[in-house]
Amino acid sequence: MDLINQQQDRVIKALEQTFEQLKSGKELRKLKAQEFRCQASCYENERIPDDQLENCGNNCSLPVARFINFVNREYSGVVERTNRCGLQCLDQEKDRMGSKFNESQDINFSREFQSCVTRCIDDCLNVHMPKTNKEVRRELAAVKIPE
Repeated sequence: MDLINQQQDRVIKALEQTFEQLKSGKELRKLKAQEFRCQASCYENERIPDDQLENCGNNCSLPVARFINFVNREYSGVVERTNRCGLQCLDQEKDRMGSKFNESQDINFSREFQSCVTRCIDDCLNVHMPKTNKEVRRELAAVKIPE
């Protein structure tokens, strides 16, 4: 397996682990339970006209849907950042080699390229991922389901 695939696997595993922790966390389960109770109360409330029941239920789901969209955007940013690592390192390799650089040569074997990609991915996983996780937890704590 080449370096890029190994690094992509690291990123995928880190994201899978993060999503699994988020899904199994008490906060999200509590939020989903509140969402379902809110939806049930819409249908139990006989004063809500039939034509407004769907809107009532959708209003209950909206905060969780917004949170999920937020999570997707935030972690997509981490993925984009890691995807750029190879390109950034390729540019550095071109700059380092100057006119000796040949696009057709296999730069995966350059130690400088390999260490650059590894450092970049390490930075994404060790610096940017924890920042994103913190933002996601902050956003999750701020989600409010209507009563």
